[in-house]
Amino acid sequence: MRRQLAIRIRHSLTGEEKEERDAYLELDDLAKLDGREAERRWQQGITTILARVEEIEKLRRATPEQAAEAAKAKRRMTVADAWQRHPVESRLSKEATATKEQGLYKRYYAHLADRFLDELGKDFWAHFVGGLGAGKLLNADGLTYSKLPRKELAEATIMGVMNLGAKLYGYAGEDGLPGKPLGWNPARDVLKKVGTPNVRTGSIPLRKLAEVWRAADVMCAPWARDHLRVYVLTGLRHALLSQMTFAEVDSAARVLRISPHKAGTKRRGADTPANAPDIVLPISGSALRIIDSRRAWAPDPDGPVWYMLSQHGGKPTKGGRIPVHSDPRSNWAHLSTHVLDGWQFLRHDLRRTFARIAVAAGADLMGTSLLMLHSPRTVARIMNIPDITAQYMNLPEAQAQMRSAARSIEKYVAGVLDGSITFDEDEAEPELPAILEDAVGAAEGDD
Repeated sequence: MRRQLAIRIRHSLTGEEKEERDAYLELDDLAKLDGREAERRWQQGITTILARVEEIEKLRRATPEQAAEAAKAKRRMTVADAWQRHPVESRLSKEATATKEQGLYKRYYAHLADRFLDELGKDFWAHFVGGLGAGKLLNADGLTYSKLPRKELAEATIMGVMNLGAKLYGYAGEDGLPGKPLGWNPARDVLKKVGTPNVRTGSIPLRKLAEVWRAADVMCAPWARDHLRVYVLTGLRHALLSQMTFAEVDSAARVLRISPHKAGTKRRGADTPANAPDIVLPISGSALRIIDSRRAWAPDPDGPVWYMLSQHGGKPTKGGRIPVHSDPRSNWAHLSTHVLDGWQFLRHDLRRTFARIAVAAGADLMGTSLLMLHSPRTVARIMNIPDITAQYMNLPEAQAQMRSAARSIEKYVAGVLDGSITFDEDEAEPELPAILEDAVGAAEGDD
């Protein structure tokens, strides 16, 4: 015989509107359980009921002030509570931004999940930022630190971390921060004092270019060597070069055909129609030969240029995705140590190297800016006109300027490599025009 136990507690709560709430506790058919389990379930049920009854009685006996304080406590948001709103709040953000913020939360905020936002004031966040700058992560107790994998974080990285912290307060809003004034956001206040990101101004010295070029044959893996050389010959951003596909490379026409919606083009956004034509970017013969040399062994003739042969025969991984080489910096470290006297160059430094080569070669300034895919606003400033459309660079005039600049840069690099172009030991690096300096000096992806 089956016996079902159902206990129902009916109670009333007072508020601005009187309402009735039912609380139920339903237990499984006790006849199916052995004695010990039935007893455990019974005790568990009774404990739950008594706790609920006690809570109801407290609410009934509470003064209006106590009830208001209890409601206030229920509204307080923890760091984890605010983070739960991130998918909704960031729904209009770029996918790459949302993914980056997920990584930042996991690395820098997850350990604070149970802390209430309204108890983390300016002092806490000031110490938090100070720790990041010293390579330490402030623990949830607000007193001790844990070591980070990196010795210290760059200003730009700290700003990114704190920007997410400021967003969490924004997600919480007035409701999640009871007792705090409208707009209270200590993380944002501390963020304003972090400073500005470090701006890199270096480039490979042109008198060292030939030595770096040849040393890469010995000191770097072939793909990392080719990465270096294509960066120098094209000036492309990392987002475009590292994700380049053979489908984008038109060897016959000696151009790259890149969707304006691709990251790194500076043409993405609501102003660019979904059916906007590809950007046609002339590319030098030297750069094409490097890319085409990889095509013969590619597991996919239209797939990634920087494919990784992780399995026998260059087959894709089980999921069908071809792994790629994307970060050559550890390979380049040998060049920094043995050729450049310890100076650590980054990918963006090679864009500046490309720009300096263009100036030294006397390349067309407008053509150089277009090849580097500077934003339409920057190109308009170079042309001294109010505005320019993103489609301008596909016009015959712009194509001619880019081809001329690409040839000048290729010829100059060839001269440096064969020794026909020489340098005095104390010869200064060519100065970039102010407008090009401003564009190249921007953080990666901003110029």
